[in-house]
Amino acid sequence: MVRDLLDRALKAAEEDQCYKALKLARRVMRHEKVVLGLPPVSAVSVAEDVA
Repeated sequence: MVRDLLDRALKAAEEDQCYKALKLARRVMRHEKVVLGLPPVSAVSVAEDVA
């Protein structure tokens, strides 16, 4: 499954379909997190002002 996704991401990148390539790479990273048992990261990370 992961190898197929990576192959598709590489092909999309080579065809200048960058958005599709990034979506596929992100899917692979999510899969790795699940397999490794890591906690999910929130979609948006906002830095706090330290003034």
